[in-house]
Amino acid sequence: RAWRQDDPVRPLLKTGTQQAARLAPLFAAYDVGRVVTSASERCLRTVTPYAEGRGLKTRRRLDLSEEGATRESVAAVVAKLLSKPENSLLCSHRPVLPWVFECLGVDPVKLEPGAFMVVHHRAGTVLATELHQVR
Repeated sequence: RAWRQDDPVRPLLKTGTQQAARLAPLFAAYDVGRVVTSASERCLRTVTPYAEGRGLKTRRRLDLSEEGATRESVAAVVAKLLSKPENSLLCSHRPVLPWVFECLGVDPVKLEPGAFMVVHHRAGTVLATELHQVR
């Protein structure tokens, strides 16, 4: 709340940095091979520990940021990820997540900082979801 600069460059708080480190082994448990994130600093720093630890390229997308996302851009990103053979990680922002959930055809949930949803699908059809939270 005290941040006075542009939101896309707002860093993670200390707690967020600690959560990002704890998220990395959880992402590894799902053998994530593709990392796609909002271009905003908070999202980038959330996925960096995992991506760097696995030697993966992080794909930054302005169209997943709070400032640049549209229903159509989110739908295109989600559809592309669902068509890929490797497991993917998508990192965005709470205001954008309703569009992500809509594209997946799942009920929206409120994800707190440090929380994530795992989506199990076959050929783009969602079969199950899991919710996880790190503190």
